[in-house]
Amino acid sequence: MKYLEQAISAHQSGNAALAEQLYQKQLNEVPNEHNAMQLYGLLKMSTNRLEEGAALMKQSLDIEPGQPHVWNNLGSCLKKLNRNSDAISAFQRAISEKDDFVPAYKNLIYLYMHLGDDDNLWKLATELKSKLPSNNEAMHLFGKAANFIGKHGLAIETFASLPLDGDGGTLKHDLGIAYRLNGEPQRALECFEAVYKSHPSNASVLHNLGNAHSDLNNVDEAASFFKKAIDINPDYAESHKNLSTLLWKSGNKADFLNSYKARFSSGQITTPLLLSYIEQIIFSEDYGFALEELKQYEKFLEGSVDFYVLKSRCYTGLRDVDSAVESLKFGIAINDSIIAPKLELAKLYFENHQYDLALQGINKVLEEVPSLEEAQNLAKACQQKVDVVNN
Repeated sequence: MKYLEQAISAHQSGNAALAEQLYQKQLNEVPNEHNAMQLYGLLKMSTNRLEEGAALMKQSLDIEPGQPHVWNNLGSCLKKLNRNSDAISAFQRAISEKDDFVPAYKNLIYLYMHLGDDDNLWKLATELKSKLPSNNEAMHLFGKAANFIGKHGLAIETFASLPLDGDGGTLKHDLGIAYRLNGEPQRALECFEAVYKSHPSNASVLHNLGNAHSDLNNVDEAASFFKKAIDINPDYAESHKNLSTLLWKSGNKADFLNSYKARFSSGQITTPLLLSYIEQIIFSEDYGFALEELKQYEKFLEGSVDFYVLKSRCYTGLRDVDSAVESLKFGIAINDSIIAPKLELAKLYFENHQYDLALQGINKVLEEVPSLEEAQNLAKACQQKVDVVNN
């Protein structure tokens, strides 16, 4: 295994090119060396060659299936490929191989959050709590899941029961978020201020200080903290969004969108920030301008499903339903595994009284994510309308 040891050393030191050569040499020498395969796959994933990385991990698992860490890494790779159903299966397999494997629970919990699958999220979180009630990381994840599905009181109780991690930053910060979502902005503010003392340059803490002050209607303080978060992380899309929303609602429309424009003027344009910028223009109901900006920045958004979703919203605002529908169909054609455009298309059909089409679309969504509450509610409403029409 002389090449494998050298490859691991090169991989750990950040020399990806050398590590790749050595992994390949090891596999040329011992083609069925599953450890070299899975590590080579991990390297491929880290260099964004996701399909190749997933293939190597699968080959490793074909030879030695009882590797929970490899199933977990495969799940992460598949998630990056937007193959969410396959990713879920991989994370579940990791847990079945090692039922106290917290990293796989964590990845699966975050994936369910991303998908908005509250039922499976809560089932998994309660399973984790039952299996590992004395594991602080597991209980922290349970609290985050409770907070996500709206059980804010339970999240507060869970976070408050845990020993502070290190200087208490992460746990105290999450407790502040739970208080804020529970409608207790003053207690949230106290948590964030405590974390701020030891983490004055943490953009997330500054952002949430802005949120708490905004909840308390402290407009100037909120704007100040959002700006500080942006100063530290100029691409912090949520801070840009919340700042611009705050300015708009408080009547300061002269400065609306200025933080985005300042960032774009530097030539540093990221897709999440650009999408957030367009969303804010749509929020202001200036649909024509939003459409113009989408066209101007199209080269940065090429291949993005979100581009077509936002384009559809612009056309909907301009009452051009046919163009809105076509935009969503383009988005779905780009990546059929993403739920958002399918759900958006079903809602658009429903709003335009095309109930049969809406029901067909929403049933497809429910086939993929059966517990998605928004889809369930829309399906019921569609079925009621169809029944009325048919009777």
